[in-house]
Amino acid sequence: MIKSKIIDYLKKAISVNLRNYPRLSASMVEVFIPENEKFGHYSTNAALKLAKILKRNPIQIAEEIKSQLEKQPNISGLIDKTKIAAPGFINFFIKKEYLAKRLKEILKKKDKFGQGEPKKRTIVVEYSSPNIAKPLGVHHLRSTIIGQALINILRFVGYRVISLSFPGDWGTQFGLLIAGYKKWGNPEKIKKEPIKEMLRLYVKFSRAAKKNPKLLDEGRKEFKKLEQGDKENRRLWKWFLDESLRDFERVYKLLDIKIDHTIPESYYEPELKSLINNALDKGIAKKGKDGSVVIPIPNSPTPEIIQKSDGGTIYTTRELAAIKHRLKKWKADKILYVAANQQTFHINQVFRSA
Repeated sequence: MIKSKIIDYLKKAISVNLRNYPRLSASMVEVFIPENEKFGHYSTNAALKLAKILKRNPIQIAEEIKSQLEKQPNISGLIDKTKIAAPGFINFFIKKEYLAKRLKEILKKKDKFGQGEPKKRTIVVEYSSPNIAKPLGVHHLRSTIIGQALINILRFVGYRVISLSFPGDWGTQFGLLIAGYKKWGNPEKIKKEPIKEMLRLYVKFSRAAKKNPKLLDEGRKEFKKLEQGDKENRRLWKWFLDESLRDFERVYKLLDIKIDHTIPESYYEPELKSLINNALDKGIAKKGKDGSVVIPIPNSPTPEIIQKSDGGTIYTTRELAAIKHRLKKWKADKILYVAANQQTFHINQVFRSA
């Protein structure tokens, strides 16, 4: 809170001289706590940054900023004094009276200190989002922990936050799992150790398919049956999904993770055909000679595929349907994705497609 106030004062002080700094903006302001307390409670290197670009003496620029700071209304209630230190730092010393007042407020409000007023903005946060029938990977655990921390902070400062997980429960891999279960599955083993046993079946089938490629066709056929609503395959898929979610929930409880909604990929399957047709009708998407449908992305060498040549959909298609659902259902002002940085390009492509 003190730091943010100092940043605001600095931005105003710098903006007064922006006509003298035509290539700069107040966003360059950086405030930090110095390692040695003799340099004050807070310090900024803004003058050094400006000097490097303008080829000017940083001490002179620091003096200019300091002069404007001292003209700021109400700053005297927060800052006792400002000092310039070589080679161009501006150091801030906070008034003891202000610190004492803040300390009393902290002791009074306790864990409610700093809590923001309710804001008329809704933020949807997608995090965790593990793959069904597989263990929670390190990247999923990282997303889960960081995501929950982010959600807690956003709620504390007053935002309405909708937290959700988007588990991967659809695709050809489920055809392979179903085929593997039909060959070697044991329901008792899955009930006892669901993730471990489902992963074992999937790996066993995948290894066997490398030696006998015909097994891959068998797996694809099982997924096709699942897509077409085959009762037995739907039953197995739902069972695998439920057992996986129960296992994930066990981990979530250990970490004190509270997810508002778990909406898997399959939830959006009924909407995908209309989404693709709508994109084609509006001219957003284009159909290729091979039957595939893509969304060209401006200034990107790679278009976004939303339908394969065989008519099947992919993860991106379901992500686009999910964005549409979140905007419509919760009137989201912002949607945040907590994912590994390896997904940055893909997520940017999805956002640009949406």
